[in-house]
Amino acid sequence: EATRVLHGLTNPLVVDNVVPRAAFRLAKGIVILTNVRGGVAFISGGMGSGLLMRKMPTGRWSGPASLGTLTAAVGLQFGWRKTDTLLILPTDYHVDIFQQALDGVGQIKIGATVAVAAGPVGRDAAVDARIGQGGAAVCLSYSHSQGMYVGWNLEGEVLVGRQTDNEEYYYTEGVTAE
Repeated sequence: EATRVLHGLTNPLVVDNVVPRAAFRLAKGIVILTNVRGGVAFISGGMGSGLLMRKMPTGRWSGPASLGTLTAAVGLQFGWRKTDTLLILPTDYHVDIFQQALDGVGQIKIGATVAVAAGPVGRDAAVDARIGQGGAAVCLSYSHSQGMYVGWNLEGEVLVGRQTDNEEYYYTEGVTAE
């Protein structure tokens, strides 16, 4: 799923989807997420999954660390949408905050979103802060939405590590995001 999201947001044949190559060159890490959200009237919720990868000192990317999200929101909204998001983490500090969230108590995102999706085309505009045990993170975000949704809301999201997925992927019990 993460490979599909990454290809969808970096396809040079679709001008609207191109993430600048410089963003990857400068990035110390990336988070790839797919979230499904839905709501009626003044309340909505959602869930998602994704992964975190760190750029190693050699310039190669690390293996993935699996993560999950749960979202709740209040505001004027109707419908459902699936949003694919790529977060560019610009410093090791930012990667460490996400990594600690996956290995520890999680991370909370608090923010506001305006979104519209009609079939395969959708747009989100968001302002948020991610706060975890290790500090706060602000990062670049690229996303694409699908579905039938219109709304604005104030939302909270919890991000946690998916330990079972990581153990299955690495064939190692007790493996951490670090």
